Amino acid sequence: MKIVNIFCTLALVATKASNPWQVAAAATGYSLRRRQQQESKPVTTFPDGIWTVRGYGWVVNVTNNGTDVNLIEETEISCIPNNLLLHFLDLDRVLVDGEVAHMTASAAILTNFTLDRTDSYRGGCNNGITPNVNSNGDYVEDPLLSFDIMVQTFAEHFAFFDIRNLNWTGLAAEARATLTSNSTEEELWEATTDLLEKLEDPHVSLVAASGEAFRSKDSDETTTMLYEEFEQQNEIEEFEDYINSQISKWRDAVATYMVDGKMFGGEPGGIVWGRFQNCDDAASVDFSRVDSLGDVIDEIDGALDVLGYCTPKKVGYMEVPAFATDDKAGFFGAIDSALEDLSDTDTLVLDIRLNPGGFDPWGVLLASNFASTRTHAFSKRARYDHDKFTSWQRVYIDPDDSPNTNYSGDIILITSGRTISAAETFTLAMSQLPHVTILGRPTIGAFSDQLQKVMPNGWLFSVSNEEYAAPDGSIYEVVGYPPDVLTETVLASRADRANGTDSWLDQALEMAKGPDPLFSSAADAFCSGSAWAATFAIAFVGLLI
Repeated sequence: MKIVNIFCTLALVATKASNPWQVAAAATGYSLRRRQQQESKPVTTFPDGIWTVRGYGWVVNVTNNGTDVNLIEETEISCIPNNLLLHFLDLDRVLVDGEVAHMTASAAILTNFTLDRTDSYRGGCNNGITPNVNSNGDYVEDPLLSFDIMVQTFAEHFAFFDIRNLNWTGLAAEARATLTSNSTEEELWEATTDLLEKLEDPHVSLVAASGEAFRSKDSDETTTMLYEEFEQQNEIEEFEDYINSQISKWRDAVATYMVDGKMFGGEPGGIVWGRFQNCDDAASVDFSRVDSLGDVIDEIDGALDVLGYCTPKKVGYMEVPAFATDDKAGFFGAIDSALEDLSDTDTLVLDIRLNPGGFDPWGVLLASNFASTRTHAFSKRARYDHDKFTSWQRVYIDPDDSPNTNYSGDIILITSGRTISAAETFTLAMSQLPHVTILGRPTIGAFSDQLQKVMPNGWLFSVSNEEYAAPDGSIYEVVGYPPDVLTETVLASRADRANGTDSWLDQALEMAKGPDPLFSSAADAFCSGSAWAATFAIAFVGLLI
């Protein structure tokens, strides 16, 4: 049985909202400044012609002196009009230079697109429009045609057959052999999902006209663990309810590490932050509450408990649960508030363990809060025509220009197998900064954008068509970005949920502490041999007087 990943509930709509139709096409560099973004619109009209978006299989057909614009998806065997692309291709941000046009990046997308003008189509459109559900006249569904166009699209654009060691032609032929021109929708769905499941790619998905959705990979070690637990119990009937209850137990532990158990924020965007207990403040005994020797022991035990997870340094905590929300201004306003509040801390624990992704530019903007110089974050390119790639496009981090929100302390970034998509590109960007240490488990390995396509029967599917590379050329698709420090337990382990603890935060605090707090500052005065004996003796004598 395929496990449905509840952690990724937003993934079909939010993951890589940077966006599902986004792919790289240009060699030019790209960077963002949150407070100094240029939103100019250079040219608003294409000259007449057939403009092919390099790397995508998208065609912009302009006629009647620029007054009529039609968008088309083209493969070698198909030609399907899809004006929904107008929502993703900003035709008002175009610079035309003869037979080539450049669509400049915006605040919502990292990619600069390149378009080439020709007088005729390059592929399937030379044979006319492919019959589809939106065609004029009667449409007769052809399951084999829909399947073949999906297979052809992957053959032209999917970038990771070699990494995954897959023979796509052979696998597709086996799946096609189960179909006929009279196959039902259910049979087509089964054949298509069985084939796509072999890709094991979180960014490969299929959505039927009915709304039924499939994702090629939806599980990780934590989801698998919780599903096994779910199967062994009979109190909760739905896995979604079970996983939500267990994750809630685990997440509740985070606040217990904070000063006074307080967390701040929450809306918009779910940004929350707080401060870890500081040993200088925690390692003291309140003798005003002591009435007996037992009370002395209780006070000392309580202080020692705090010393178990406090730190001699000032350490802040911030969780970014996603890089997508309806309120972008509110999202970054919350980020600013958190960083201003935590500006005096020595170390920031930045938690993206359950971040399913969102808008790539938002991650780059957040990284700008931690950069002191312009930094090459990563490069990206798109696959097309079976074995071609667009030129590499460099993406840069530019330092945030506000002294109140540019954080210069050490950063411990926590990642997991539930760190996905735009959260992974953020991780890749942050890894280029010298004061960042990554703790946790490898990310899921789904960096590529989702190239969204349509089948003649109206079903939508997405293709991972883009390579992301670190500045040194390393590509972490499939394998995920590795942490500098590996955690000792699985995320949300049974022990953590039972004990109300978070062993990953414990490990982060150990990293942030530096020297053992039991032998530093106030903790040293409290716990070192002679001071400990004196404290106990004074308290005991006080009880006898």
